[in-house]
Amino acid sequence: FNRPHDARKKWAAGADVPVGQEANVVFFVGCVMSYRGQLKSSAKAMAKIMNAAGEKWTLLENEVCCGVPNKFSGGIENMEQLMQANVSAIEATGAKKIVFSCPGCYRMFKQEYSKLLGDKVELLHSTELINSYLKSGKIKLKKSDQVITYHDPCELSRLTGVIEEPRNVFANLTSNYVELPNNKFNVECCGGGGLFKAAEIDKSLVIAKKRINQAEKKRASILTTACPSCFMTLTQAARANKSEVKVTEFAEVVAQNLE
Repeated sequence: FNRPHDARKKWAAGADVPVGQEANVVFFVGCVMSYRGQLKSSAKAMAKIMNAAGEKWTLLENEVCCGVPNKFSGGIENMEQLMQANVSAIEATGAKKIVFSCPGCYRMFKQEYSKLLGDKVELLHSTELINSYLKSGKIKLKKSDQVITYHDPCELSRLTGVIEEPRNVFANLTSNYVELPNNKFNVECCGGGGLFKAAEIDKSLVIAKKRINQAEKKRASILTTACPSCFMTLTQAARANKSEVKVTEFAEVVAQNLE
């Protein structure tokens, strides 16, 4: 991202965000959400939700990249160094759970970090944690009749099996949830997966516009997704289409409707 490391927590300015404390839950923010300005409000939304739930949580004092770009590019030595730095920081908090907004980080931890962390720490995507808060009554949501639809991120649905949890949350948000075609395990890429967008920016936009068109045909007022990369790609497509569909990151939809 060509940004200084000390800019990683700038999104938290002005918010009630604990850093480097002993906690039950670590919020692993990830590079995309940390450095992309348009996702600042999404990170703050997760903080707001955990605070509303009365959660004892923290950011890592010195979070670094999860290492997945190094893994994909063959930089295994650098990947292992990043992993060890994150594991040491996590262990210092005494946390029993780690929550992720980024499915890529989540999958990386499940595949690689679990070898180091074992079963000492539970790994959760934000959709899973928020669903658990609703089930336990730690948070409640204002329910409306607005038409909401959801794009399943590939890494979250097809590759890590998190499918029903976000839908359980939507059942608490609206009486008018509608499914897009090609959903759940059979979802189609938003156009921003992997390095495709960097290599084929025009084709990426064509794919994303198709998803926006599908949301429009469903008469959705909100299209939400639980992945920073999907959110940015679909937001770009909605603007290009001059669409009235509002693309909103998952945690933001929840935070905006907390009772």
